[in-house]
Amino acid sequence: MEVLTSKPGSKKVLVIDDSAMICGVLSDHLKKRGHTVVVADTMAEGLSRAQMHKPDLIFLDLVLPDGHGADLLPQLLALVPTPKVVVISGHVLPGVAAKCQALGADRVLTKPFAIKDIDAALL
Repeated sequence: MEVLTSKPGSKKVLVIDDSAMICGVLSDHLKKRGHTVVVADTMAEGLSRAQMHKPDLIFLDLVLPDGHGADLLPQLLALVPTPKVVVISGHVLPGVAAKCQALGADRVLTKPFAIKDIDAALL
């Protein structure tokens, strides 16, 4: 877990993804923009970190070692008052994006995603 000191105007971001490469790319990019980043690689760890850090923005992978991210989404939204949730997954089948948005996701990105899409999620 990595946590940086928050700067004025920065966001607390939680990345829940079991891919070390995706976590690294997102963390590096977000840190360079002055945001606080916390990483989790399982649903259980993500829920714990969300409760502890109360992030403003969550990047949530759908396929995690201990379950499906769509099942975690309602729990995260109940736990954290007003997070923005961006689902990121390489396994977005037809109807999954609509289901995630119906559950409260603000956006669904398919891997590989463009960094400009990550920047747009910060707005």
